[in-house]
Order: sequence, then C-alpha cells, then structure tokens
Amino acid sequence: MASPNVMATLHDITYPEARSTAQAVRKLFEDGGSAAAPWVAGMIAMRWSLHVAILATCVVTWLVCGALLAAAAKTVSADIDALRGSMRDRADRLGSSAAAGQPPVVR
Repeated sequence: MASPNVMATLHDITYPEARSTAQAVRKLFEDGGSAAAPWVAGMIAMRWSLHVAILATCVVTWLVCGALLAAAAKTVSADIDALRGSMRDRADRLGSSAAAGQPPVVR
C-alpha cells in the first residue's frame, strides 16, 4: 500500500544517476522484511498463538513503517526543493554550453 508512494518520493528526492541504487536499497529492506516476517511470526506462534503472531507481525510492521514515513515526511519538501534547484543549475550549465557552441559538461 505504501510502496508506490515511497517509490515516487524516492524519485522526487534522488539524483537521476543514483535512483536505481536508491530503489535497490529500498527493495532490499522491503524484501528482507518480507523474508523475515514468516520466521518472526513462527517464533511468536510457538510462544503464544498463531493469532497473536499474525496480529503482532502486522501491527508492529505498520507502526514501524508509519514512524519511518512520518520522520521522512518532515524532510521531503526541503529535499525536493534542493534536488530541483540542483537540476535547474545543471540545465542552465548545459544550456549555456550549448549556446556557446561547446560540448556540454556535466558535473
């Protein structure tokens, strides 16, 4: 449910040349949690019950996710503005190079 929004936000705050790395790190954590969840649920089920295990795994996961997303939401606007400013500077440098007849230099 949150994954499409997280992916879009990552694209909004990450430089184009680093987007695949950012998505890979996100996917690593997402798949790592998906892989660990059955084991954690099994351990809880052995101690208490399957009902408690499934409920605890789902609730705790969403609480952690919500806390992380809330923390990230505080900096997203500034990060988007910073990236857009940087991309605008790059575009201006490329435009001035092209107008002068020089090959573009990306730094």
